Amino acid sequence: MNNPAAMITSITLCMMMLAGCAGQKLNKKAQPISHEQPLITVQDVHVKISLDHVLIKNDPASWVKNAAWDEYALSITPKQQHLTISSIALVDAFGTQVDHDFNRKQLKKASKLIKKKYEKQGHAIQIGSVPSGSLLGFSAAVGLGAAAGSSASTMYIGSSAAGAAGAVVVAVPAAIVTGIIRAKNHRQVQHVLTDKALTLPFSIQAQGTQMGVIFPAVPIPNHLAITYTIDNHSNTIKVPLNHVMHGVHIKPQN
Repeated sequence: MNNPAAMITSITLCMMMLAGCAGQKLNKKAQPISHEQPLITVQDVHVKISLDHVLIKNDPASWVKNAAWDEYALSITPKQQHLTISSIALVDAFGTQVDHDFNRKQLKKASKLIKKKYEKQGHAIQIGSVPSGSLLGFSAAVGLGAAAGSSASTMYIGSSAAGAAGAVVVAVPAAIVTGIIRAKNHRQVQHVLTDKALTLPFSIQAQGTQMGVIFPAVPIPNHLAITYTIDNHSNTIKVPLNHVMHGVHIKPQN
């Protein structure tokens, strides 16, 4: 490239792209959810619960790119009077309860541990993979943004190139620049996660409410277990996920 200034600009843009791929960042071009009806609705004598959508890694409708978690969008409507949600848990394919969280680092760590657990049981896991025809409304054979930042440390902005353009720029390893950008992206994501944090117990009035509950990425989960209290009596209602999450996060066979 004959223009040193243009070369520096190109390198900087490349580093920004690498930083974006290496971690989570806000998705400023989130698309509308592709289906209008709930994925599944369950009810008992006291409450009706709909699972409106599940946002997984790189869902076009997700507010975040390269998420290391799943977000379950629920609509909860009491049938007669208000009730209190005391617990919402995800139960995996082995019957283990998984708790919701809002800490980005903890979610990422828990997702890795769950992935290893499934792999030890013989499952081939690929977080973000969605089979063709999935009820989630999109198909993604490969989770995006895997390890793009691995070669970033070999790029430098050199003073010789900048000097030719009449500027003085100290050589800066791209790893430092990408690290700064990645940290900023992660702070923005954590801010949204904190805003979405679910504090239980949670009281729901008769008109109902919508909420997003965030869990570590759990392949082919079994069900959601939602415990609520009404008139001092506790009840648990299950939202089956076998059909909705069939094949999700499972690596497709060749």
